[in-house]
Amino acid sequence: MALRRRTSVYWEKRSIERLTAAERASNPYIKQVFGVYDEARRKTVRDIKALYTNYYKGDAGFDMQALRSIAPSGDVWRFHEEMKKLGLSTYLPEAYAGRMTRLELLNAQMWGEMKKVGLKQNLIQAKSHAATINDAFNKTVFDTAKGLGATPSFSKLNTKTVNGILGSRFQGKNYSDRIWANTEVLAGQLKGKLGVAIASGQPPAKTIREIQQRFGVGKYYAERLVRTETNYFENKAEIESYESMGIKQFVFVATLDGRTSEICQEHDGKIYKVSEAKAGGNYPPLHPNCRSTVRPYISKDYEPEARIARDPRTGQNQYVYNQTYQQWAKANGVVGVAPSLAPSFVPDGSNPIQYKLGDQHYQRMGDILADAPQAERDLYYGFENELRIANPLYGGHAKFVPNQGVKFDILADSKGSRYSSPYQTVFHELGHGIDFVAGGNKAPFSHTYKNGLFGRTLKEEARRIVDAVQNRAQPKSVDSFINPATRTQAYDKLSKSLRRVKAKDQTFISDIFSGATTNRVKGISGHPTSYWGKPANLPAEAFTQMFSASVVNSNGLKLIKQYFPKSHKVYREMIKEMLSGKI
Repeated sequence: MALRRRTSVYWEKRSIERLTAAERASNPYIKQVFGVYDEARRKTVRDIKALYTNYYKGDAGFDMQALRSIAPSGDVWRFHEEMKKLGLSTYLPEAYAGRMTRLELLNAQMWGEMKKVGLKQNLIQAKSHAATINDAFNKTVFDTAKGLGATPSFSKLNTKTVNGILGSRFQGKNYSDRIWANTEVLAGQLKGKLGVAIASGQPPAKTIREIQQRFGVGKYYAERLVRTETNYFENKAEIESYESMGIKQFVFVATLDGRTSEICQEHDGKIYKVSEAKAGGNYPPLHPNCRSTVRPYISKDYEPEARIARDPRTGQNQYVYNQTYQQWAKANGVVGVAPSLAPSFVPDGSNPIQYKLGDQHYQRMGDILADAPQAERDLYYGFENELRIANPLYGGHAKFVPNQGVKFDILADSKGSRYSSPYQTVFHELGHGIDFVAGGNKAPFSHTYKNGLFGRTLKEEARRIVDAVQNRAQPKSVDSFINPATRTQAYDKLSKSLRRVKAKDQTFISDIFSGATTNRVKGISGHPTSYWGKPANLPAEAFTQMFSASVVNSNGLKLIKQYFPKSHKVYREMIKEMLSGKI
């Protein structure tokens, strides 16, 4: 076929237009999703008002005895029947499976409302994304034919192919999985807010305001999900069309403005094989609310001479010489946007963590928490509004300062390293904050719990592990005399075995051993020996290592359970105790 060369911005312009059209087409569906959330919000607020009417005693707080009484069997039966009809009964949290107290039933009903939201949102998004796939595929073929001056042969989309694309996953999940995770997180947040209100005897107006704010955040997450998945399906359909037309390569196209993420900046202008296309890897979306797209790469002769950029001074679109994001940013003095050092005061009604870190980091933390165990999710959201960030751009070693907040470098932590997962330090330090707040802002709860049970259990388990290494088997008794020389060898042997574990996975267990043995056993990380002279530091560090491992690193958690099973059991008992007044 005779090909016509395009030397203008045609290819990129058409790719951006296709993505913009897909985003615009998703707006009515987003409006429908908002309606679903608003309906659930109104129902939940009515339930909260009824709770206050029936159980709130003003200055005396809530009638806890009545709230903890068993709910009428008829009410529980009706709830379970509704869940069965909706196909949700198999997903019910264990606490809601049998008979329930009145408070548990209210929490279960809020959970059910969130799951109904998820079911409705799933149907709405399925329609939206199917339309995106068909439209993007057909427009890409049309625009490519126009750009080449001839129509390449291609296979038309059929229902089976569309359904296959709809069910595809990127970064381990499809849109249905993410809807479920988002509603699970919102249910946990509502549960936490209600728990705090009941425990503190909070007046109804504040509780209702906070519940409504949580729904506002939930709507934001829902909108972000629709937009991110729209980006995914639009670009996925483009890749499918390239493959169908026999186009072998594509170009990553990032937006040339000051809001483009660092990861998209790095990929901008790079050429990849269609056969090796990987969503979230080398084609968009690379992150939530991603605005990047792709265009076909035909040959060097077909590469555009110019591309579209947004002037950082005027905000107006302009044509610039075809260049990568890095080249454009350098020429225009554009640098990546970091979270600002907001004042320590957090406006009333604002989420303190989200306010200090900004939406992007807070959203990514929410995504990580969505995959965390239920207990840790409940713990975080139960205490979130009582936590404080003193400095998110701290240049020194990350730390928690009692009655001030946590200090860390969010820019470095969000990327992770050889030694840590992304956001590991944030969750570690916030874990210290939870521990301290749960202890009445006087001492770590982990230190005072049952007169120091956690610390004693940690030391006892560490001693028995060293005994086992020394004697090559778990001894029946640890009361016999142990030779000091071989004891030192056991310390060294255990330390070496820890260091052979992948660095990112062993940091948690290494620090726990460091404290439990006063640095006689230590992997690649741990605190100085002088730090362990304060009795509260071992349980506090072990608590937050177990918390952060549960949230960000399942392999690290497995190691903790392997070496310190009894201590981990105490850790879980402490979580239940911490949340006893919040759920």
